[in-house]
Amino acid sequence: MEESRETTDRLFGRKVVFYRPEFHGPGSKSFPTFSVTGPSCALQCEHCKAQVLKSMKPTLTPDALYEGIMMAFKAGATGCLVSGGSRPDGSVPLERFVEAIRRAKADTRMKIVVHTGLVRRETAFGLARAGVDAALIDLLGDERSIQSIYHLSAGLDDYRRAVRDLVEAGISLTPHFIVGLGSDGEAVEKVLDMLEGSRPKAFIVIALRPLPSTPMSLSPPPSPRDVAVALAKARLRLRDVPLALGCMRPVGKLREEMDRAAIEVGANAIAHPTKAAYEAAAELGCSVTEKFSCCSQVFEDMVL
Repeated sequence: MEESRETTDRLFGRKVVFYRPEFHGPGSKSFPTFSVTGPSCALQCEHCKAQVLKSMKPTLTPDALYEGIMMAFKAGATGCLVSGGSRPDGSVPLERFVEAIRRAKADTRMKIVVHTGLVRRETAFGLARAGVDAALIDLLGDERSIQSIYHLSAGLDDYRRAVRDLVEAGISLTPHFIVGLGSDGEAVEKVLDMLEGSRPKAFIVIALRPLPSTPMSLSPPPSPRDVAVALAKARLRLRDVPLALGCMRPVGKLREEMDRAAIEVGANAIAHPTKAAYEAAAELGCSVTEKFSCCSQVFEDMVL
């Protein structure tokens, strides 16, 4: 972890970007999230049970998505995330929304990022033609988690294939790794193996946040050290790829400790930072830049 901090200092200097996308100006959401499946998800993963989708604006048709993006743009949004629940094969059903995304991108020039899941190859190329700015994909490095937590009849090769298809399509890849689903040290190494030769634009670490009314509601969340180790392993393998601590992580004191650990180990960015993140940055002499967009854009905001 000490080597990780030193590597960050050498390559990026002591600077960090804090992403606070809730509001940009009075009352206007700066980076809203849309779900093309509404609250529905076929997988019903053990740690989520589609609860995360409830916070997203449902846009179940291409016209609804286009209109939603246009309304957000007129209200002052700088970008948006297009997401949704998964099909049984782990892919988000984005195919019929490709043209709506292309139109919205052309008419607004907003940043549009997509959560693809285990994307189908033709969908990846369609999204590339639509001009999406980045693809967010949760990468798993543990077969048990893939099958018993995500309920997927898939394996590591399926994730490698999805990464390859997104890269070959020419979409900026911003993979996410979730700490806390089991065998973290080995799993993150396998995920980093998947990215060999793919050159992701950013690598984002998130942490299990046990949610009420899910089978994993009583599961212990990962420790701040677990998060720091994942970030450090990514730094030493990916070197000059920007690293971020993403928005999904526990709340309260544990969140503060994770933020501090991320700063100490050399993360380039934190989404929804706590007061502890600002304090840690000040203690280490890091210059802070605030952005009102998604942390997946750190590859544009953290210039070497």
